[in-house]
Amino acid sequence: MKKIILLFALVYFGLAACTKDTKSNLPSTYRVDNVTDAVVSYQVGASTTLSYNVVYVGPIQETVDLSLANLPAGITADTIYAHSGIPTFYAYFVLTNDGTAKGGVFPIKLVCHGSKTGDKFYTFNLKVLREPQCTSLVAGGWKNNYDCNGNLYTDSIIVDPAGFSNRIYFTNFNGTGASIYAELDCNGGYINIPSQTVGGHTYFGNGNFTSGNIGYTFQDISSAGTVNCFDNMSR
Repeated sequence: MKKIILLFALVYFGLAACTKDTKSNLPSTYRVDNVTDAVVSYQVGASTTLSYNVVYVGPIQETVDLSLANLPAGITADTIYAHSGIPTFYAYFVLTNDGTAKGGVFPIKLVCHGSKTGDKFYTFNLKVLREPQCTSLVAGGWKNNYDCNGNLYTDSIIVDPAGFSNRIYFTNFNGTGASIYAELDCNGGYINIPSQTVGGHTYFGNGNFTSGNIGYTFQDISSAGTVNCFDNMSR
C-alpha cells in the first residue's frame, strides 16, 4: 500500500513539475498578443509579417526585447523594425525567404527578454510552402514539325538528374543532338532556357508549355553568326 501511495505521489509531483515548467515559459508581468502560426511562400523574396502587441500586466514594469529563435535556413528576420520597448508597445517582424528555404513546418520560439524577469518564450509554427513540381508534365518523347533548317526531328525530355527543382533537359535540342537544360515556372506555364554554351554554340530563350505542347523562341550564337529560331513541339 505504501508503495502504491508513493507511486501516486511521484506521478502527481512529476505532473505538477511538468505543468509548472510549461507555464513558467510564458511571461506573467506582461503578455504578447497575436502569437499565431505563420506561412511564407517558396519564391525568392517572399515574405510574411508578424505583428505583436506587448501588453503591460504588472506589477513589474521593464524593458522587453523580442527575438525569434530556430528560424529555418533560408528564412531571415528583418533588422528594420524595433523589436523592443516598455509595455504596452507594438512590435513587428518581417520574415523573408531567400529562395533556398526547404518546404515544411518548423517550430519557432518568440523569445521575450525582460530586463528584470529574464527570458520567457512563446512558440508557434512557421510553414514554408513547397514549390510545386511539374517536370512530370513534360518528361518523355516529343516531336517537332521542323527544326530551324526545315528538317523533321524528335526530342526526349528528361528530368534533371542532379535534382534541381523544376529543371529539365532537352536531349536533342533543335535536332542538333545538344543537351540543353531549361527551367519551368509551374504556376505560369513558362519555360526559360538560360544562356549556356555547348559545342561552340550559345543558346538561350524562353516560351510556354503544357502537357501536350511546348513552344519557345531561342537564339543560337556561334562563330557562324546568330540564328533566331522558334520551335513548336507536340506529343
